[in-house]
Amino acid sequence: MHMSTSRAARVLSAIGLALTITASGFGTAHAAAGSDRLLAGEKLMPGQQISSGTAKLVMQSDGNLVDYAATSVRWSSNTARLGGNWAVLQHDGNIVVYSASNLPVWSSGTARMTGDGGHLVLFGDGKIVLYAGPSGAVPLNTVTWLSTEASVRDLAVTTARKRIGTTYCWAGGDFNGPTHGDGTSQGCTSSTVVGFDCSGLALYSWYQASGGAVRLPHLSGSQYSAGKAITLDQLTPGDLVFYSDNGAASGIHHVAIYSGLDSSGRRVVLEAQGQLIPVHEVVMRTTGLLQTARRISGV
Repeated sequence: MHMSTSRAARVLSAIGLALTITASGFGTAHAAAGSDRLLAGEKLMPGQQISSGTAKLVMQSDGNLVDYAATSVRWSSNTARLGGNWAVLQHDGNIVVYSASNLPVWSSGTARMTGDGGHLVLFGDGKIVLYAGPSGAVPLNTVTWLSTEASVRDLAVTTARKRIGTTYCWAGGDFNGPTHGDGTSQGCTSSTVVGFDCSGLALYSWYQASGGAVRLPHLSGSQYSAGKAITLDQLTPGDLVFYSDNGAASGIHHVAIYSGLDSSGRRVVLEAQGQLIPVHEVVMRTTGLLQTARRISGV
């Protein structure tokens, strides 16, 4: 599925979890004025930017790292609410936004993709590409940051987040939005009340974000077979995490959408959890959490 610039502009969510955060990774050099690239260890402080033609990547004073194509926002880290302050391309390959107190609040999740000394280049259309090796070297491989699948994962989170406060309804939710479900849940017995259950929220968010390309089943245990298996260390927003009564797939009873880090650096999820509890965003619980999550693909 092709992701248009206008649609990408609506993707305003954290992309990933910083995998290696150390004081030595902070960097000391600032990006060169007028440059179109960041070298490993270089920072963007508030108000600083790199640019290429009319495109620019700016660490704004409001705490957002924003990619502009001309005057249009192509992408934002959406870290103003998390206390974002400055950004750095770390030597491990991660682009990380830190708070003023040096707490990581957003990461590109690209550690170990470039190798030590990778660099980032901004192109005139606003596309950002990570290269392996130092600037000027023939790249051994390239990683296109903000890929279509990453953008859709972010949009799934944004879609679910817009439903915060929606009533919980057992078996509620379809591809188009909240439904009455089976009408047995407390708070959802009236025929006029609609809502989501856990898997209904996941299937709705992914269907809407992918433009109908992803059609998840309406059962958390069945959703565990979708996409590909990943470890919890590999989580990026939009991935699905699962809870089980017996520590195995056979006991799965709940699914949640991983949504990133909160202002304290804790992992958080979006979920429709139970009766009388509306859709909410909460710190990811560890009790009953399966160590294997699912990354949805097919977009």
